[in-house]
Amino acid sequence: MPSSTQNKWLWWLTARKRHCHRCHNNISHNSYERSNHYPWIDRRLYDLLCAPCMANIPWITTVQCIRCGRAQVCQDCHYRKASALRCNRSAVRYTDEMKQWLSTYKFQGDARYRELLAYMQSHVYEQVTLQLVRDQGLYEHWQASRLTIRTYAKQYKLWQVVTAVPISEERLLERGFNQAQQLALKIAEYGELPFIELLRRQRDSIKLSSKKKWERVSTVRQLYISDSSYWLPLMGVLMQSPSLSIPDQPSINLQQRASNQQASSRTPINILLIDDVYTTGSTIEACSQAIINCSPSEVAIYGLTWARA
Repeated sequence: MPSSTQNKWLWWLTARKRHCHRCHNNISHNSYERSNHYPWIDRRLYDLLCAPCMANIPWITTVQCIRCGRAQVCQDCHYRKASALRCNRSAVRYTDEMKQWLSTYKFQGDARYRELLAYMQSHVYEQVTLQLVRDQGLYEHWQASRLTIRTYAKQYKLWQVVTAVPISEERLLERGFNQAQQLALKIAEYGELPFIELLRRQRDSIKLSSKKKWERVSTVRQLYISDSSYWLPLMGVLMQSPSLSIPDQPSINLQQRASNQQASSRTPINILLIDDVYTTGSTIEACSQAIINCSPSEVAIYGLTWARA
């Protein structure tokens, strides 16, 4: 808050004009409310939501299933023997309240929710990037660098591209936008990464939300496709901006240094795949498999979704 008395009044009058995106009440957050919330919450959310609506967000604070990012033990992943997706991380649990939020954006076309959902999702970018760092054996190198995980990913070009789960042409004409693509564009902006469409949906089908679990799995297997034309823009990006090798660090022992160099030499194309909701994982798994089937090189696909059912 500005220090002068005049500016304090100006700030107060401006703040009074802000209304919550969800309930439309005036937004007013005191210093206690801000400090009492989770430290990783995107501060821009305080300009979009009032304190009661912020308190209603069911954040996923503890991950029990390393593969899908669920807050409790996941039977789906336990029985899935192999996966094209390395892992998924989500921002919130898909409660009835969150279903209403997504419905307002997805089916009623309230554009304000695009920014709101994207800001809620931004901290998950750090979580999934940290998992990538662990998978590539770079955790100690990252710690020694003393960089934030976001800055580290940018400096060493850990991610090559952001893409999104596509929707059918019929759904696109009906809604006017692809909600997963809109969220992906915001994540790409946040991570300073290119967004490239790598997938298309071959045909329309009954809305997956109306299907049972086993029906969803069988429906989506042949629903998504990728072909060589989608990869040309990505190959151009990779040629212009290749991944950086990890330099030696005196604080890292020889064994870890050798492990880092080995990991760097075999690093695949790291792709961040965005969707709105992870339910059974059948959609994001089918998309990942379609990308792998068409990829000209080894790829590692990580999912980032707004909600986990």
